[in-house]
Amino acid sequence: MKKILIAIAFVICWSSGFVGSLLAGDSASPAGLLAWRYLATAALLWVVVAGLRVAGGSARSHVPRLTRTDVAHQIVIGVLSHAIFLGAVFGASDVGIDPGITSLVCALQPLIIAALSARLWGDTFNGRMAAGLGLGLVAVGLAAGAIDFSTTALVGLLLPPAALFGLSASALLERAWNPQASIVQALAIQTATGAVVFTAVASFTGQMEVSVNADFVWAMLWLIFLSGIGGYAAYTACLRVIGPTNTSVLLFLTPPVTSLWTWLMFGHSVGVGQMFGMLLGLSAVVLTVSGQRKPTRSAT
Repeated sequence: MKKILIAIAFVICWSSGFVGSLLAGDSASPAGLLAWRYLATAALLWVVVAGLRVAGGSARSHVPRLTRTDVAHQIVIGVLSHAIFLGAVFGASDVGIDPGITSLVCALQPLIIAALSARLWGDTFNGRMAAGLGLGLVAVGLAAGAIDFSTTALVGLLLPPAALFGLSASALLERAWNPQASIVQALAIQTATGAVVFTAVASFTGQMEVSVNADFVWAMLWLIFLSGIGGYAAYTACLRVIGPTNTSVLLFLTPPVTSLWTWLMFGHSVGVGQMFGMLLGLSAVVLTVSGQRKPTRSAT
């Protein structure tokens, strides 16, 4: 039951990220929104870390002493899963890349993770899993809907593969390194890393200025707590509890769940293809997971 609840929380929170960017409207540029989001998130998490240390007792178990190597590992994961992944996703949207293209490219992650996990750690990769992963790709394609290539910038096409690389590499390294940092410590270091990168980019490009209004505040609260802390905490928990392959397979569900978010929040219509894509995505997850042996977290 614990694994199921973590998986549900991951899909719901991870899918909410696109809604947060829509809530911001024209209040901030993508770079500025990411910079302020990460500055606020990092500050909040470091206050929590400090509070746990001061509290002592059982609370200190959530903030174990870390070596320099532990910290360095979290910085690298922060660069990959936050700076590169989110930076590339937001950047692709900013230069006019159709969201469907980004969704389809990033949907290759479960295939990559499953294949590399089988190669590196001897995980199962059989016909049932291959069928499930293939079905998942079809599900994402249906959920993405029609893709408009007419406004696609050729240089911008490099951004979706960059996002794919960042998230895939972070998932594999999380398993290979078997981090000793607790989830709150890991997120504090990772978001601080993201804050440094995004603030540097926004400052260099002159995009730090934002319009502080109700829309911006609401978007920031959404992105900090639900999409940011909720999404990445659940992502890290999934990697540690159910393994990188199963976590990656859950990404098949995020495009259709994102469609449900936009329907609930903005009244955007949900097409028959998108609903069918959700059913296929669920089938893909069940088929892929049922084809696996119980995943192991640490490398052999």
